[in-house]
Amino acid sequence: MVDEDPGQQALETKAEKAAREIEDDEDDDEAGSPFDHPAFLPVLLWALVLWFGYDGWLNPEFQPGGESHEHVNFNRYGFAVLITFAIYNTLRALRELRSDREAGASGPGPSAGE
Repeated sequence: MVDEDPGQQALETKAEKAAREIEDDEDDDEAGSPFDHPAFLPVLLWALVLWFGYDGWLNPEFQPGGESHEHVNFNRYGFAVLITFAIYNTLRALRELRSDREAGASGPGPSAGE
């Protein structure tokens, strides 16, 4: 009878344990961090829209005669691009949140009437 190496057994045990942990992680439906939330990108984009919009149209330093007048077009074009992406991602996030809520409401478990 051939004895297995104790180091080999330890490696196999660690590999099995790691495989179980990976399977357990895949079963989790919860968001792992705030960056995984569907509303993270839209909120970030809307903050940038406000920043670019303020600098493009309201900030006195960026208006004619101000210190940074040569950069005003960058802020105005950036505002237009970012507001487009913000609207699109907001609608996409709202649809995703709505579908998650509906999937959770129709999922297994006791209904509200029981």
